[in-house]
Amino acid sequence: MHSPAFRLRLGALSRTVFSLVLIFGVVSPASVAVTSVARPDNSPVTRAEFLKTSMNALRFELMHDTKKKPFPHIPASLLPYVQTADALGALKPFGKTFGAARTITKGEALQILMVLDGKQNEKPKSVLFSDVQEGTTLQKAVGVAIEHKWMSPKGDGSFGVNTPLTVLEAESLLSKLLKNDST
Repeated sequence: MHSPAFRLRLGALSRTVFSLVLIFGVVSPASVAVTSVARPDNSPVTRAEFLKTSMNALRFELMHDTKKKPFPHIPASLLPYVQTADALGALKPFGKTFGAARTITKGEALQILMVLDGKQNEKPKSVLFSDVQEGTTLQKAVGVAIEHKWMSPKGDGSFGVNTPLTVLEAESLLSKLLKNDST
């Protein structure tokens, strides 16, 4: 179940581009205006970029509490995203330091999306990969990602959870999530 208190779903996108997405009126691929800086598909994505883009794509209503700062050193433009995601529990993988400018890993991205998409209470099949510890939130997030076909394992016995998420992978991940949510 989604979190209606924190987001307003206006519709579903069949495709998203990893950039700032501005939506006008009825949501459809034809009504999505994209503003982006050209970046190579294989360049890594920062935690701030991923969080902001994910929450924009999922149409979250953001908190605007100037007194609540869940992490130190968060730029004012990012604060509403961090406050909202933190209130939902989506930023637990980062402990006490979000590190907005750090590269996000695939595992971190999956854990954030599992919560933002309201799938943290699902009970996916147990998955075993050499880089995923059993009984963890990460294992659950990987299971959710596999069940919903957001992302696939590397194929060498590992999932690749510690690998930096690239622009192309982030675009694919969000596109698949939005496509699945619209069906």
